[in-house]
Amino acid sequence: MDDRWESEVIEYGAINITGFRIVDTSKKYVKEFLDGWKRLDPTTSQGAGKELISAQAALMYDAVFVLVEAFSKIMRKKPDQFRAYTMRNRGQPFNLPTNGTRTLDCNTSKGWVTPWEHGDKISRYLRKVEISGLTGDIRFNEDGKRQNYTLHVVEMTVNSAMVKVAEWSDEGGLAPVVAKYTRLKTDMHYERNKTYIVTTIIEEPYIMLRQPEPGETLETNERFEGYCKDLAELVAKKLGINYELRIVKDGQYGSENPDVKGGWDGMVGELVRKEADFAIAPMTITSERERVIDFTKPFMSLGISIMIKRPVKQKPSVFSFLNPLSKEIWVCVLFSYVGVSIVLYIVSRFSPFEWRLVNYNGN
Repeated sequence: MDDRWESEVIEYGAINITGFRIVDTSKKYVKEFLDGWKRLDPTTSQGAGKELISAQAALMYDAVFVLVEAFSKIMRKKPDQFRAYTMRNRGQPFNLPTNGTRTLDCNTSKGWVTPWEHGDKISRYLRKVEISGLTGDIRFNEDGKRQNYTLHVVEMTVNSAMVKVAEWSDEGGLAPVVAKYTRLKTDMHYERNKTYIVTTIIEEPYIMLRQPEPGETLETNERFEGYCKDLAELVAKKLGINYELRIVKDGQYGSENPDVKGGWDGMVGELVRKEADFAIAPMTITSERERVIDFTKPFMSLGISIMIKRPVKQKPSVFSFLNPLSKEIWVCVLFSYVGVSIVLYIVSRFSPFEWRLVNYNGN
């Protein structure tokens, strides 16, 4: 919900997508917030720097303001309600407040948390909060559940970009609206006179330095060869743009580094600091990198695998029971059996309890 759909991605133009949105981007308050949200640095504020905000982040943002509004009303009505009533004196136990308010110990040995005496009052004020937030009008019923909220139903079809088609509310249910369909943009516009900087890294066989022929001078992109170089040539030719390949300065792919400007080093850092426009390299797609840069679909998948011959099944033989143990173990077991038998025989010869007298009648 509230995830951004990139209409420029070709695959999105071949399917129908329907989703929900709780943030109404048509409101003035939301537009002003999104303008500031887009200007934030994503390295310091996770998820920022984008045109839209996720539903989870918007709900957390409104939740903070609900708490602020409730506590503000309590403080306006009784300013000394939450005055610090305990002080730790040096070498002395806690002192009880003068107004008779008892302290709260959350770390009890009884196995449960003792309710705070102000908890019921805070709960009542929270239920009375009525504000307008990123997720619309916020108000609660007597049970503390949100009411009078609206979800916007949006869809993207084969021939249209994302558009609002209906609204759902907890009171009125689903109500269709007149959809203003717009055609998807099929042509992507680039600055023809601009030379785009493409950062890369030396990694065979993707990017390699060419060895010049005798008397040959290699300049700009002619210095490189490899798979990524050929890929860059084909993309630039199809888009009709100019580009310049540059090797990353620190020779790194890109990892979080607080000591570097922008919080990232390597090729990712150059993209974050806008020292380069694109990066073409055998770079692994990770969730950490996706927070600060956008990846294309993987253009190559290495199908490295290990193949072994399937063992031929053999019928069990008479001595298959010997297989679990090695030959040495079985020899030791045999000698142990023989040795124990000899020892028992000798012991029994010396023991009087092992002798039996036979009484013969007659002779």
